[in-house]
Amino acid sequence: MRFKIILFIIYTCFFQLASCSKEPTQDISNSIEGKFIYTYNSGPTYFIKDLASDEIVTCTGPGAPLLSNSKTMIAFCKSNEVLVTNFSGTEVVYKKSVLSAFNLCLWSPDDKYLALYLTQLNQFRILNLSTSKDVLVNLPENIKFNYFIFWSALDNYIYFSAENNKNKENYISKIKADGSDFQSIFKSTNKQKIGKAHDYYKPSDLIYFTLFDSLSHETSIFKIKPNGEDLQTLYAEITYNPEFFISIKISPNGQNIAFYTLGIKFSTYIWDISGHNKRLFWENAINPHWSKDGSAIMANYQYYVDWNSASSDIRIKGLNQADKDAIVVENGPSKFYSWYFD
Repeated sequence: MRFKIILFIIYTCFFQLASCSKEPTQDISNSIEGKFIYTYNSGPTYFIKDLASDEIVTCTGPGAPLLSNSKTMIAFCKSNEVLVTNFSGTEVVYKKSVLSAFNLCLWSPDDKYLALYLTQLNQFRILNLSTSKDVLVNLPENIKFNYFIFWSALDNYIYFSAENNKNKENYISKIKADGSDFQSIFKSTNKQKIGKAHDYYKPSDLIYFTLFDSLSHETSIFKIKPNGEDLQTLYAEITYNPEFFISIKISPNGQNIAFYTLGIKFSTYIWDISGHNKRLFWENAINPHWSKDGSAIMANYQYYVDWNSASSDIRIKGLNQADKDAIVVENGPSKFYSWYFD
């Protein structure tokens, strides 16, 4: 009799577990506008999906796609080749082979130029998309470029992070697009390193960047005006890794900072804009991008298929619905590049 009772309990528990289905995720994408660019297995075919209509446009190009400020063109930059197409990828706007190898490119505010960094020559090459007249911008001796930050529409300076080859100091620097007036608006000690995570928030005219200190093993997040004034520390954490913060993104409403980090699991966190109230927002989610109103985040979500393999899809999660998300691209591995709005 006791054996039958035990079997009944086991059967009942199993039936309840088997009959329980996961609560349906809210289709957040139905209420959020915009388009985003993604690919499977890092290209060379890229897809542009409209969240409102579910329409998908396909385009092909070398390198990662970089959307113009006007949202009308896409630049593909890789190794020695630059290709610029219209938004749909049906028309080539500009194409050029560059003799010197380069990495990273940056649109000018008016979309008339592209800046490339030539790695071997330590130069910027400013491509004029309407003519064949390019401008070569020589960086000062011993200054090694690291990352573009932004190209200012106000003063035509190109802002970037750099390192001094001799004394190992790190800088936030700027130089005019014609090669004149190089300045450094921030200088570290030789025991500190500026990370690749940065953002520029135009409404407040502020640059956000990370700085690792090898003595304290701390990574700090700073903000600074483009003229070098109002430097402020927002947050500091012991990380033991100068690239612990992989990206930081300021919400369009200026209320929050989203970032994702290295660790046992890649995860997305959120702070208040003041640098306080850090909280885990989304475990296993990387490369966060904000919705237009700052109420939701789109990211790559990574998960295990089995013990030997992992996959990813693209999801949206609302800040006020942290226990739910909506899948907008499945059957990965997929890579997500940008979420933008007309």
